[in-house]
Amino acid sequence: FQWAPFDGAASLQTKLEIVKRGVRRFANVRVLHENPREAALQALLARGDRRVADFLELAASFDGDWRRALREWEGDPDFYTTRPRSIDEPLPWDHFDVGVKKAGLLREWERAQAETPACVGAL
Repeated sequence: FQWAPFDGAASLQTKLEIVKRGVRRFANVRVLHENPREAALQALLARGDRRVADFLELAASFDGDWRRALREWEGDPDFYTTRPRSIDEPLPWDHFDVGVKKAGLLREWERAQAETPACVGAL
């Protein structure tokens, strides 16, 4: 959900280790996953606004070394990734019409918070 925070790379790594330990005894089960740090980068790019362009320029100037760019960037990745967003906060993609009404997304978010069954037709 667009209002929910990204869990954070460290938390994802901890959860992955728990899952891996849990399935270790099953010979036919493999856990395929993305690197939690790369997931954090994806969250930054997906949830960022035009101010993240500075980060992209830095990464390009460092030949795509996004880790170095994050160290040098003056922005705060957590501002975009790990903080919850208010339903009243303007989102960077609000001006795009993707055929899904924000009101429908909000209803689904509220249902998820209340842990009620999804209503596919609501969107």
